[in-house]
Amino acid sequence: ASPEYGALLNAPAGTIIGLDKARGIIVKTGDGLIALRKLQFEARRVLPYRDFANGMRSLEGLRFESSP
Repeated sequence: ASPEYGALLNAPAGTIIGLDKARGIIVKTGDGLIALRKLQFEARRVLPYRDFANGMRSLEGLRFESSP
């Protein structure tokens, strides 16, 4: 784990804890961290992480959740 992400390292799995320009969107998992470089939402095209991030004001603290 990386110290620059601070308190968000204790967040639940699925929480976006930061954006690393070289690696992608950093997300907390049950086992640590993962960097997402591409995203695809249901019935949508694949997006590079930069395109997704550009459309958001702030990513930190947002959480990916599964739908029912």
